[in-house]
Amino acid sequence: MAQTRGRLTRLAAFDAFVIPAGVFAALILLIATGALGLVSKGALALLMYGLIGLFCVTLVRGFLKYRKPTTDLIRDKLDETDPHRPLAAMKDSPARYSADTKTYWQAHRKFLQLRIDQLKVPDLTGDWKKRDPAYLRFIVPALLVFAIGLNFKAMPARLGQAASADLGALFGADDLQVSAWLTPPEHTGEAPVYLTSTAGDIKVPAGSTLTFRVHGSGTPKLKRKALGEEKLDGPKIIKLRKYVDGANQAEFKVFASQTISLHYWGKRGSWNVETAPDGKPTITFATLPAMDENDKLSFDWKAEDDYGVAKVFLKLTTLPDTGVEAGLTDLIPLDLLTAFQQSAEDTARLDLVRHKWAGLDVGMSLHVEDTAGQTADSKSITHKLPEKLFLESVARSSQEIRVTLLREYKTYGKLDPASNKSGIYNGLGDRLGVAPDGVQRAALMLDAVTYKPQIFMRDYAIYLGLKRAYETIRGATSLGDLSPLDDLLWSVSMRAEYGTLADAARRLAAARRALEQALRNGASEEEIRRLMKAFREAVEDFIAARMAEALTNDLDSPGGGGQGGQIGGQDLEDMLSALEQLTETGASDAARKLLSDVSNLLNNLQFQKGGSGSGGMPGQPGEPGEEDKNASDEEKALQGALDKLADLLENQRKLNDDTLQERFGSQQPKQQGGSGPSPDGQPKESQGGDGGEGGDQQGDQVGPGGKQSEESLAERQGRVLQDLEAFAEGLGEDSGGGTGMTAQQLERARRALGRAQNALQRGDLDAAQWNQDRAIQDLRDAAGDIAGKLDERKAARLGENGQDTNDLTDPLGRPNTGTRNGEGENIEIPDKVDRQRARDILDTLRKRLENSQDEDEREYLKRLLDRFGS
Repeated sequence: MAQTRGRLTRLAAFDAFVIPAGVFAALILLIATGALGLVSKGALALLMYGLIGLFCVTLVRGFLKYRKPTTDLIRDKLDETDPHRPLAAMKDSPARYSADTKTYWQAHRKFLQLRIDQLKVPDLTGDWKKRDPAYLRFIVPALLVFAIGLNFKAMPARLGQAASADLGALFGADDLQVSAWLTPPEHTGEAPVYLTSTAGDIKVPAGSTLTFRVHGSGTPKLKRKALGEEKLDGPKIIKLRKYVDGANQAEFKVFASQTISLHYWGKRGSWNVETAPDGKPTITFATLPAMDENDKLSFDWKAEDDYGVAKVFLKLTTLPDTGVEAGLTDLIPLDLLTAFQQSAEDTARLDLVRHKWAGLDVGMSLHVEDTAGQTADSKSITHKLPEKLFLESVARSSQEIRVTLLREYKTYGKLDPASNKSGIYNGLGDRLGVAPDGVQRAALMLDAVTYKPQIFMRDYAIYLGLKRAYETIRGATSLGDLSPLDDLLWSVSMRAEYGTLADAARRLAAARRALEQALRNGASEEEIRRLMKAFREAVEDFIAARMAEALTNDLDSPGGGGQGGQIGGQDLEDMLSALEQLTETGASDAARKLLSDVSNLLNNLQFQKGGSGSGGMPGQPGEPGEEDKNASDEEKALQGALDKLADLLENQRKLNDDTLQERFGSQQPKQQGGSGPSPDGQPKESQGGDGGEGGDQQGDQVGPGGKQSEESLAERQGRVLQDLEAFAEGLGEDSGGGTGMTAQQLERARRALGRAQNALQRGDLDAAQWNQDRAIQDLRDAAGDIAGKLDERKAARLGENGQDTNDLTDPLGRPNTGTRNGEGENIEIPDKVDRQRARDILDTLRKRLENSQDEDEREYLKRLLDRFGS
């Protein structure tokens, strides 16, 4: 019976589950043979999910259909194997049981028991043949084993392909076009980061804007999940909105690290976005504030920030027991040489003698603001602000009245109508009663100073200025009405102290400030041209005033003797012309530097006592044959080294020009290492020789066919580097370059040129340009150091020959040692090549901007022109 039960059970299971088994076998065969890889994603999804659905339905139907074999069914199947059906007969009972039939009944029972013992398991072959005439129950498993064995190695990949069947492909999910990018905050200056399928972990500044654009059917959505313990701001599920162009788009800011995934009929992509917070800026005093010879506050400072320093201020805070309310602050802006530097440092020289707290001890700190608006302060120190030394009593009194007004911070009170019995307000005098104490004290001081002007004052203009200040105070209704008195009382003090020369000096300072402000703020070309003209006129007026004062005091005028009566030969005129051309080319930083140098020259203008005859100025350049005849061997060696270094600098500048042209993709034809137009428009010779011996021979190499062989930028840079190394090796201690600062500068230049050559070989023109600029700066410093040593030798020689070294100054007060630039002044007049080069670069940028169709490139070029070409 147990064996029969098993056979019947297998038969019943076949009847119930033959269809789902067939569906499953078909699915496995399709996977094993790789047939699923030959169909489209939509067909694959339809086939996979259709077969899986059919399998599930038929499997459920099979469980509902399946019936376990009963005991009666088993007995019937066993009885069918014996014609006597002994199992059924054993259940019979005699119709009439008696002693006569008992023997026959017992014999019948024994017969039946014997037949039962001889029963055999029924053969169900007929039943199986009816259900499976083709023997598929054997063939299909064999096919499965064969197919799996034949493709055993490929089975994992094919199973993965089948398991990843995309149901969304039936609804167009596989045709979605996704564009996603992260835009860092504008203050960082970083480029957008695009999200791709292989992007991996993405690191961006906090506050970046994530933009998702999806083209296709349906409406996808984004899911956000925090990375780590950070909390997310905003919704965690964002549904994309459809825009007019048919694209679905979502845009939001990312402040915390998170996983962002796109979902539409399943996950379509996932990215880990890590955010880097914007740290606060830092700023410190590199050197402590100190007073220079011109009563200016001088100190070095250094500021750093993750993305860029936007503004730097000197913060002044009043202290207790100084006569001024403690805790008041004032911010004085400091100039930034280059905007938005991650690391900025400079030397500040501030003229604070006109500050309202001049002469007081104040708390002094540095205040910095980064491009994101975050601020920070340095450690505060106590320092006394410089004040102007006035010797004339009226000048001191005017200054005291001025600071008394400036230091007043309280507001005016309300005027009581009852205090005016007549009911008529004439606007004069009545308001002093409600003015702050400082204003009333200033009015009383002005009244005292202007008492008996015909006795105590010789300059009627000073009296009128003080009287005007007094009447302004009487009629003022607020502290804002008193602001014009700052300039008025300062002018009175300067007039009382210095007379008419102060007017010219004041105009010169005002013209310089206006020009500096225009250069810093990127004013229009017309405005800068107008301010430059005003500055020229102010310089002429100032020199005329100094000359008049010199003649009055029996001093030599700036034009007395020398070369043609010109101040320092042509130095001042050359500097003004160079300044004008720098402003025209938009080189704002260089123009501001040269403007500062011109102002310093004028401020240091000196005059000699008497003796303005025909003696001239000793050491003035232009004396024929003096240097060649008397120069020492050391001077000649220094001069030779200086000439070689100048040639090396010129060759490197030309290479810089070609690198810049290559960097911006100029369409103008050029020949590297060959001939072509020079920056000033004249034909230039072969650039093969970059300085040093043998350079010209290398530059004239001839290739096949007699044509000059073209060299790459990297090869030319390598030759310049070789020339520099040869120059450094041949520069001995007698030439000023074997040891000391010059050797360090040349070594820095050598390393920078090596990095530039490597960058050119890699095709990284940005890095090459940066290192070339660094090398040129170091070469210039080395040339300046050698020139300084040459000046020292010449000064010493002229002194030994009987000349008075104290008289070796030109009318501008600079040491006159026969060189063009005075020793120690560190004034560099840009030559014609540099100015023409700046014009060419700006013209190239403007032309590129007009012709460019790429929005990113246009935006970059606009920033360059806004920064350097204003």
